[in-house]
Amino acid sequence: GAGSATNFGTITAAGAVTSQFAISASSNFTALTYAAADVGGFGANLFYTLNRDSAGVTWFGTLSAAGAITPRFSVGNVGDNFDALVFDYTAVAGGPMTFGTSLFYYLRHDGAGLSTFGTINASPGAPNPRWVDRTALGAHYEGLAFSPDNLGGFGANLFYTLAVPQPTTLVLSQVAIAACYPTVAAAEAAAIAATTAT
Repeated sequence: GAGSATNFGTITAAGAVTSQFAISASSNFTALTYAAADVGGFGANLFYTLNRDSAGVTWFGTLSAAGAITPRFSVGNVGDNFDALVFDYTAVAGGPMTFGTSLFYYLRHDGAGLSTFGTINASPGAPNPRWVDRTALGAHYEGLAFSPDNLGGFGANLFYTLAVPQPTTLVLSQVAIAACYPTVAAAEAAAIAATTAT
């Protein structure tokens, strides 16, 4: 809730969760990943985060295991609802193009819940904006993982994600009803029959 701290924690294989330290009481952290390599000249063995500040701006930052959180650069107000972040140092083929090496990959969603897949370039001298939306996915996805291996026979160099079902809203219009029922009485009778237990 508002004013409560975000905690950095660990989870054991047995399921024991331990809060290691408080990070911030003013930021909304939405993604966390790790890179052993020195990505962007920030240092080796760092966690990388995406978080939204109180002004609604999303920041790409680093987090050390000692608890130092450092915002590195803004990834702006591009819908902001980041859901996942993953790092891969290899060049990942994306259809006819290769996105590059040592990139972070993200999922974010818009106000309608539709997800976009994109990249963040943390390398020194990377052009602005450092984030690039690569493709609209057309549904809501959360969680993101990459494997260069052919897992499950799906193919090599794939990203894996989870589709999140979205509630649907039924919209009826007079035109839609008229196309199905010749009179209001017929539409009412069908509605009553559909909602009456037999």
